[in-house]
Amino acid sequence: MPGFPPKYLIMLCSFFNKRLPSLFIYGAFYTGIVIMLLSAGGCNHAPETDKGFFNGTSLRGWSAADTSYWSVIDGAIVGHSAHEVKQNEFLWSDAEVTDFYLSVDVKLEPNDGNAGVQFRSRKLPESGQAVGYQADVGKNVWGRLYHEHDRTYIDWPDEGEKAVRPGDWNHYEILAVGDRIWTAINGVVSVAVKDPLGEKWGRIAVQIHSGPPITAHYRFNKLVHHPKIELAGLNEKQLEEKLRTPLNPPQGTMPGSRKLKLEDNDVVVFTGGTNIADFRKTGYLETLLI
Repeated sequence: MPGFPPKYLIMLCSFFNKRLPSLFIYGAFYTGIVIMLLSAGGCNHAPETDKGFFNGTSLRGWSAADTSYWSVIDGAIVGHSAHEVKQNEFLWSDAEVTDFYLSVDVKLEPNDGNAGVQFRSRKLPESGQAVGYQADVGKNVWGRLYHEHDRTYIDWPDEGEKAVRPGDWNHYEILAVGDRIWTAINGVVSVAVKDPLGEKWGRIAVQIHSGPPITAHYRFNKLVHHPKIELAGLNEKQLEEKLRTPLNPPQGTMPGSRKLKLEDNDVVVFTGGTNIADFRKTGYLETLLI
């Protein structure tokens, strides 16, 4: 439906799906609205590849607070700085996404730098900073799900990190449908989270993190709106079985069901993980029990 904001379409579809039987008794007015939505394919989208997302030769359709960090080299978007980066820098796509599948090859130099792909995110107007989901890139964070400038850790598994080829191209996939989000690195599923209170629409951006000199290459392969639910050779049922609750729900909300029931005087021991000391300081480990 050209020109119809995706977020309102989702709300309308949800409303009509729940109230459709009773709406018909109120006459032709409501019937006309339902027919209009259905004829536009509003509630039953087929997968659609976004051919205008990135043209492979220029930054047309993309914008940044400081464009000096960004260029296109050999078909990839490159974020680069030979000097210290004072703040996180983002390059924003004009495209909005709701349910989508994104395939991108990423190379980070050096691997102990930090970068990422924002999605379902919003841009702060004055600074160009991002608020929303980030598929993380960098040593000890590859394939994990962070929430930039708000909820921090959302899903923090090790599988993506174990599949990475440091200093080389890595195939990164993101699949988000409704409140379910998955990522995969080089064909290995990493993030698998059901986040009912998280964002359902927003923009895509790429990042280079503040800190030492860095070069991040993003070679986009495909953006598909309203995709089939399949990833890394797994079907929807298999992906559903991997879903976890988010580590940090939005402020003012309650977390999901506890993963572990503790009794008085029980002792919990955390083992393993190269950065376990840092996690202990931030309180991240404790969130694993919630």
